[in-house]
Amino acid sequence: MDEMNNPVESDGVFTYNVGFNFTIENFVLCDGDPLTLARWPNKTSTKLLDPEAAIIVNKGSFPTGIVNLNFPLNFNSESLKGTAVWANAESKWNCWTSNVVGFDSISKIILLKGFGDSWWVKERHNPKRAHRHYGNGIFYVAGAEVLLGAPGEWFFKKENHQLKLNFPKGKDATTSVISVNKRKWTIDFRNCSFIEVDGLDTVGAPITFQNASSCIVKNGVIKYFYYSFGNNSIMGITKNSGILLSGVKKSIESTIIINIEGKQSIFIRSLYKNKRANTNSI
Repeated sequence: MDEMNNPVESDGVFTYNVGFNFTIENFVLCDGDPLTLARWPNKTSTKLLDPEAAIIVNKGSFPTGIVNLNFPLNFNSESLKGTAVWANAESKWNCWTSNVVGFDSISKIILLKGFGDSWWVKERHNPKRAHRHYGNGIFYVAGAEVLLGAPGEWFFKKENHQLKLNFPKGKDATTSVISVNKRKWTIDFRNCSFIEVDGLDTVGAPITFQNASSCIVKNGVIKYFYYSFGNNSIMGITKNSGILLSGVKKSIESTIIINIEGKQSIFIRSLYKNKRANTNSI
């Protein structure tokens, strides 16, 4: 993680100049705890598994459009440019994210890129239908400056490489440390053999064992190692960050693993040099 310094404050929003561009896998920590990408509805809980989402109105919704009658008045196609929607609809045993492409202020519909004729969304996770057991679907939209408002939220402005954020309640710029993840891999064991890491605690540190053999990480804490939000994805599996195990005889043992959010951020590959090798474990 890289620390951010010398913010400029305006109306309670702090702006940091960042020397690199953000992708969908960048995230922000305040004193080692994750902040929330600017979103609606606001997230007030620190519980990672509580989405605090809005209810999908089934009537009028469809696979590329979600209706909600309580959208803020400042929502429009321009203000929501660059955002994405997370949705948990119908069957609800899987979620999807889709890029926002427009907004109909008359019909109160947020318009999405969608997934074409994907059976997955149309027949199993369709926002136009309520499940007979689980009820209406839920969703939130995130990733625009217009959504920045609640304590603990952040937004990255790509045009001028600026990170904007609201400090969480009880935190301030004079005593708190703001840090962002920059490196694709922090612990890199690619093509290595016979390495053991014992008792190492990490924060914001993706780990790769790609094509490695006989490596062990144990008795430590791997905290907030991966985050992703903003892509068009149904069941994406990361191969580029997070925790990647491929090769043979590698394990993560007696280790506490805490993550923020993302699509299957732990990836265990069962092939090594085109041969099956089910010898990797967590």
